[in-house]
Amino acid sequence: MEKQTATRLIENTFNYPFDEGRFRHFAINLLNKVDESKGFDYISGTYIRHSFKNHITKYRRLGTYTDPDGEKVDVLVVQLRNEWALERSRTMLRNFAADYLEGRDNKDAALIGYTTDNLDDWRFSFVRVDYELFEKDTGKYGVKKKLTSAKRYSFLVGKNEPNHTAQAQLVGILENDRKNPTLNDIESAFSVDAVTKQFYKDYRSQFEKLWNELNDIVSKDPKIAIEFETKSIDTANFAKKLMGQIVFLYFLQKKGWLGVGKDESGNYKEWGTGPKNFLRRLFDNEFTEYGNFFNDVLEPLFYVGLASEHDGDLFPFLNCKVPFLNGGLFEPMNGYNWRKTDIRIDNDIIEGVLGTFDQYNFTVREDEPLEKEVAVDPEMLGKVFENLLPENLRKGKGAYYTPRTIVHYMCQESLINYLNTTVNQPPKSYQEMGEDQLDSLGNKPVKNQLRIEAEHRDKPLVTKEDIETLIREGDIILELETAIVEQGKKYKSALMDSIKDNAEALDGALANIKVCDPAIGSGAFPVGMLTEIVKARTVLSIYLNDDVIANKVKQSPNNEIATSASRRIRDDRNVYNLKRHCIQNSLYGVDIDPGAIEIAKLRLWLSLVVDEDDYTTIQPLPNLDYKIMQGNSLIEEFHGISLDIEKKNEQQGLFSGGSELDELIDDLHQKQDDFFNAEHPREKKQKREAVETAIFNIFHNELEKKKSISAVEAQEIETDLKEMTHGNRERNFFPWKLYFSDIYRSKGGFDAVIANPPYLNSRSMAKANPKMRKLIQASYTLTKGSWDIYIAFFEKGFGLLNQKGVLTFITPDKWISKPFGDELRIQTTDKIFSILKAGRGVFESVNVDAIVAIYMSVPQSLLRIYDYVGTEMELKSVVQKSDLKPPYTYDWLFTNFGDFLSKMDGYHGRLSTLGVCENSCATDDAYKLRKLIEEEPKGARQDVYLRIINTGTIGKYVSKWGQREMVYLGNKYSRPVVNRKQFLELFTNSYGRKSVRKKVILKGLNLLDACLDADGNIIPGIPTLLIASDHLETLKLLLAIVNSSVTFFYLKEKYPASSYNQGTTFTKKMLNDLPIPEITSHDRGKLVSTVDRILSVKRRDPTADTTALEAEIDQLVYELYGLTDEEIAIVEESVK
Repeated sequence: MEKQTATRLIENTFNYPFDEGRFRHFAINLLNKVDESKGFDYISGTYIRHSFKNHITKYRRLGTYTDPDGEKVDVLVVQLRNEWALERSRTMLRNFAADYLEGRDNKDAALIGYTTDNLDDWRFSFVRVDYELFEKDTGKYGVKKKLTSAKRYSFLVGKNEPNHTAQAQLVGILENDRKNPTLNDIESAFSVDAVTKQFYKDYRSQFEKLWNELNDIVSKDPKIAIEFETKSIDTANFAKKLMGQIVFLYFLQKKGWLGVGKDESGNYKEWGTGPKNFLRRLFDNEFTEYGNFFNDVLEPLFYVGLASEHDGDLFPFLNCKVPFLNGGLFEPMNGYNWRKTDIRIDNDIIEGVLGTFDQYNFTVREDEPLEKEVAVDPEMLGKVFENLLPENLRKGKGAYYTPRTIVHYMCQESLINYLNTTVNQPPKSYQEMGEDQLDSLGNKPVKNQLRIEAEHRDKPLVTKEDIETLIREGDIILELETAIVEQGKKYKSALMDSIKDNAEALDGALANIKVCDPAIGSGAFPVGMLTEIVKARTVLSIYLNDDVIANKVKQSPNNEIATSASRRIRDDRNVYNLKRHCIQNSLYGVDIDPGAIEIAKLRLWLSLVVDEDDYTTIQPLPNLDYKIMQGNSLIEEFHGISLDIEKKNEQQGLFSGGSELDELIDDLHQKQDDFFNAEHPREKKQKREAVETAIFNIFHNELEKKKSISAVEAQEIETDLKEMTHGNRERNFFPWKLYFSDIYRSKGGFDAVIANPPYLNSRSMAKANPKMRKLIQASYTLTKGSWDIYIAFFEKGFGLLNQKGVLTFITPDKWISKPFGDELRIQTTDKIFSILKAGRGVFESVNVDAIVAIYMSVPQSLLRIYDYVGTEMELKSVVQKSDLKPPYTYDWLFTNFGDFLSKMDGYHGRLSTLGVCENSCATDDAYKLRKLIEEEPKGARQDVYLRIINTGTIGKYVSKWGQREMVYLGNKYSRPVVNRKQFLELFTNSYGRKSVRKKVILKGLNLLDACLDADGNIIPGIPTLLIASDHLETLKLLLAIVNSSVTFFYLKEKYPASSYNQGTTFTKKMLNDLPIPEITSHDRGKLVSTVDRILSVKRRDPTADTTALEAEIDQLVYELYGLTDEEIAIVEESVK
């Protein structure tokens, strides 16, 4: 099919309300061969399961398609009972499809048109089910559907939806009509990643145009330049916020809440009837005439129409109804005077933004692991935030976006551990599990895996396993439990009795949780926690209502009272109210980037409005200014004055009553609460100023205690503080116990701290902001050696927790074995709960091997190790911490060969007893050496010149100098040398002395190749390692051991966190700590003589193949360590 024909077919199908004939024609062309004889007419009534009857009126099959791999796809039309089911009943629609496929001979997938009567828009969905084999009692095998295996992907289509995305992703299959698509081809066409990546690219392009336009305006208009400078407005942040405001309105116009006009009788229509393309029509002059769209239309709409309350919600300027949103999103940035500054952004720039957004489908629902809409959702703002950071800023701030599968895992695990600690008692004892016990749990023991232990507790109110089911399977449970309750418990309950019996305690714990992200970024974790908390509380609502009814019946014989109470509580516990309660009472966050703060607040506001269709029943958006805040999370000092007020009086507890400070903090807490619900602009301004004054008063109280500060200095400091509290300048500090005083007052700290902290190594930090690095290092005890900034965030996170809190961080894995993480591990090993190896590729924008570490304030005796396999988190081992030894390196726990490593570690000798491994040269020496390097002159004498090698010219046993080109600090050399005399005159340090000794030189990066310098005439470059010795025989023995397969395998498995470009960075400590068995003179002689044979062959012909001799070395080393045939096979398979 030609592309133009394919495009037209997509347009004719997806640009209109659902039409079965057009849908059938499209499906036949998409799949090429649909067997329509397998179709059947509409099924309804008693043929639809009870659990789906409230949502589905009828369905039919148009036909069946069999792909080239033999997998079957049914083409279905499903008619829904209510329009809202398309948006609200995503889990039910997915479960219906999965149930249908299982009941129809375990079909693999379905293409479904979901529609309703009289609805312009519909869903085109692809549902795929995974099955697994199981053994029947008869010994035969059958298939069964996995509990959570059904995944649904959907395009939003119809009269009010653009089909740009569907065209881009489906046209390829339609064009290639000679090839029947496989299920994987179809699934790829529904890829969310493809559409989001393109959207990010388009969004960024429009942002850069807008940013350049603003820079041009500021440079040409002194009045605007002064206003922006006075109000500390950065043009990039202004552009980000403006695009965020426009994006928010795109989501809002989907709900029909913008531009609500009059009906034929002249009365204003109901909310939800506004045009779905309001912004486009507004730009096209349908609501008002204008000269400049931003200056004349958008600013009044933002700062008057949406930010102020109007009689009847009528906005006279546009002669239509618009909602009163509040919340700060539609306030002028930093209070700039929009009425007196004419910011005339070129209309073509704004049209470019609208034109880009008009091409895409917008959905207000964020994707879940099993439910994905091929559209732009609020979660994309996180990646937009990442992509809008210029490359130098991204490196400077170390911001990397967390994938949603990892966000789900981290949020769920944080909640599970919080509930388990809050509701239940800690474990009492532990028991190692044998193979029979493991097998009974469906966990087949793996040879060489580390031991797994079971916890024994006093009987908990709710088992941890039940809590895990509640949190992880909440959507499925809610669907099933709702059907059970509504239909008089006709089915077996999916919810455990312990959950039902303790619903009130669990709900109370979820309602009272306090969560903080100290590096909030785009808000992925607060939004994720919001979703998980509300989902769990919604499940619990079913049984909380039953309890209330029972209590009311006991109190009064009047059933009407009980029914009324139940209805009232059910209304109070709707999703909107639960979300608002969570946002107001549970979620906190800080970030140094003000642009990130705006996006995080935007995502929370979007998540709040998504679940409410009736505008008349909701409150204006809450003010989040003192919940999600800009500041430097790591610094609490301001001009040398500590605002960590817990330390102020050692004789009194934190916030103990009676002191002047306590009264001031009480006043701040009350004013923050008042501000949260303030609605009108004037009221908000007054209450914000009241909060700022309260903060200033506390600081002033502390400042007065500083006798060494002069009145002039005090005035300057207070002026500086006022600028920051009023938002006119970015805060370079953050007083946690002031701004979040309610947390410390009520709970002594946060229940959960969850973050993806910045990644910024010591060298980058020293270049970007040496003063800040010095200040952070002075403020934290765990920042030792070449520390990364996330080490300080760990320490800050621990300090933010209360006595039962849980900390969950995703970071690079370096700290679990590198020396800069020693202090962190030593100080916190008793608190670490689990480590998930997320691996490389988790972050698209950076190559790091990521891990998720979970810590508990309550000491833990066991450490759980998980692997991230596909999209699943699998338990690898459970380790008794008493078996670990300081400095508690963790990376070796991820090995599949624990017994092998233990056997090796059982040898008490160490390589350092034979020869000490050292770094060859320092970075400064490497740069100094560069100016001496030259190509070898003709006839050069060995006593005059020294050769140079680095990682690229080190081979096994002998160097590759002269055979391979050397690249050194960007320069290339064929036969690089330096003058011996000049070298020794320049390097009078240890580098000069050890470079002219006999030595073994080790590559160190990726491979562990080592070569011999028997004459001391080779200079090793950076980042090589060396072992120097005057005993040539010892060097040859070391050469054999280091080049052996056993050593490479052992170090690779022992130190997986020492990765470099998916290889291993070998360090001097790793080599020096290599276990060495007792070596007899006989074994020593055999190894040395074999090395001599290799060297002899290589002297005659440097390119000669010596693999047979190297294999002899391997066999000798195997014998040295007493390896079995099975262990030898493991080594050789691994190092192939």
